[in-house]
Amino acid sequence: MSQQSILVTLDGSIYSRYAADLCWRLAKTTGARVTALHVIDTRGAREFTVQERGGFLQPQDYDEPYIALCEGLQVLAKNLANNYLSEASKHGIKTDVVIEEGDPVSIISQVALQHDLVVIGHRPSKCSPHTAHRRQFLKLSVAEALSHECPRPLLIVQDDTLLWSEMTVLVSIEHLNERYIDACLNLAKILDVKPRILCLSTGNREEPAPSFIRDLQQANPKLKDTPIEVTTFEDISTLNGQSFPGHSALKPDAQQISKTLPVLPTRELAGNRITILGGAASMFVRFLTLSTILLMPEEHLLQSVLPTPAGSISQT
Repeated sequence: MSQQSILVTLDGSIYSRYAADLCWRLAKTTGARVTALHVIDTRGAREFTVQERGGFLQPQDYDEPYIALCEGLQVLAKNLANNYLSEASKHGIKTDVVIEEGDPVSIISQVALQHDLVVIGHRPSKCSPHTAHRRQFLKLSVAEALSHECPRPLLIVQDDTLLWSEMTVLVSIEHLNERYIDACLNLAKILDVKPRILCLSTGNREEPAPSFIRDLQQANPKLKDTPIEVTTFEDISTLNGQSFPGHSALKPDAQQISKTLPVLPTRELAGNRITILGGAASMFVRFLTLSTILLMPEEHLLQSVLPTPAGSISQT
């Protein structure tokens, strides 16, 4: 486990810039060390240019285009690193850039083990409601795949976002995880934001909300002064009479959640990673309408997330 360390993934997109800007703000608030990682997707380049068996072209015909493509990607990677370091310096951030080659999802997941938080930009869906279902047949983006593979808390960034003043911690009444709640409360304290617990129910639970809230606060004294609300999945997934499917069940204005940092737990089930909303984490990210959201993998929660800073930001 690293100390006070944030990993931000880089590419050339504006969404990556949004993620970096937010990461720098987090670093100034928490005193965390920042490491930027760019992965040259040589595996994707090989899949694009190299064929196992010849058809109209033979495998050796792809060698020169593959080498040229990789060389071009290396030039872009160096330019990206230099531009990132230049901008970070203007913001007073001391940071490193690591450039690796291979499969981005595998390498990011491996490097993530040495950090406390992973931040990544993601391009929001541009599909209309009539064509959104077609996106399910597209290849997963890196952020979508990381929502399944990343072993550390994953902050998805889709817009230029300032730091939050509140945090909305979503929990399922049917699946309460005290370690997850404690990690969220710890993070809220470090970020100096007001936590709020939003308990989601299927609507079939017989225990009245007031007694459930009382029992929850008695079980965890840390929740004594924390606002707790109980609502149903239907309440946060219906907008103007339209019900959202499980993989995108958070409407943008649900309980003013877009004004806070929403935190959503995920867990592995039958080889897939699901959210408490019932759908796959990757599909949730694909259709995400919020500016930011923090996905917390319950099986991999650390003792703390972004430990309380002991000093200023240090050079790696």
